[in-house]
Amino acid sequence: MRALARTLGTRPVLLAGRGEVADVAASYGFKKVLTTGQLAAALPTALPFRAREELGGSRPGPAGPCPVRDLGWGSEQQPIAAALVMTDPHDW
Repeated sequence: MRALARTLGTRPVLLAGRGEVADVAASYGFKKVLTTGQLAAALPTALPFRAREELGGSRPGPAGPCPVRDLGWGSEQQPIAAALVMTDPHDW
């Protein structure tokens, strides 16, 4: 992940995983992190089947500006550069 952060660290990336994936990604050097929970909160229709809580989905993420609505991540000007899955082997 550190090698990827050297290439993608200043570009928006979408993270999937359980737990504090945004904090872990920041520790690797990623600066513009969007979690699946934040994406679902910003665009509820992106989760068409059930409410996120019903599925036990990830929390929306830290308080502050919404990366999608307020910062424009995922827009034509700042497209998402990569989708990364972060997990520990015990989750496999």
